[in-house]
Amino acid sequence: MRKKKFLQHMLLGSFVAVACLTTLDLNLNKTLTAQAKTADYVTEAQSVQDSTSDFDIEDGVLKKYNGSASSVVIPDGVTEIGNDAFKRNVVLRSVTISDSVEKIGNSAFDSCTNLQSVVLPDTVGVIGEYAFSNCKKLENVNLPENLKELDGGAFLNCTGIKKITIPKSLEKVEAANWGTEGPFAGCSNLKTVNFEKGITNIPDC
Repeated sequence: MRKKKFLQHMLLGSFVAVACLTTLDLNLNKTLTAQAKTADYVTEAQSVQDSTSDFDIEDGVLKKYNGSASSVVIPDGVTEIGNDAFKRNVVLRSVTISDSVEKIGNSAFDSCTNLQSVVLPDTVGVIGEYAFSNCKKLENVNLPENLKELDGGAFLNCTGIKKITIPKSLEKVEAANWGTEGPFAGCSNLKTVNFEKGITNIPDC
């Protein structure tokens, strides 16, 4: 009889111990989950803050990008991407330019050798000298419908470009390097060039 009661007490004690451990484990899991969510929130907040501070913007001109992201969205309110702003950024793979941008400066994306995609809004009216030169992985480029000026060497040596459409809005085409380099000089794989009806200036490809 005593042995039976002893076994009952042992079993009851085991269940109580398991229940306590389960409760402790659940509470611990809740605490860890809450901490993980807090950490994620902090990381996300830091990411947003860091991405904003990565842009050196002055009077609407993006002077320099100091970040390390492979995909970049130009902030709203930027009206011009300044000269050399992303020059030799080998991490950059894609750029989305906001529709507040009206001008892309000289050598803005020069030698961004891993740049594969760029979204140019129709608000861009000027693409400067060597703006995208030596971006050899850049393939699909849609020139803005309201583009008015396309300067020499703008897409120099962009060997990934196979076709391009020149918009009828184009008014001015320049050549760089004492007139020897047109906007698409060195684009050795450019095989198809379409001109919108009504165009008056045909760039030297």
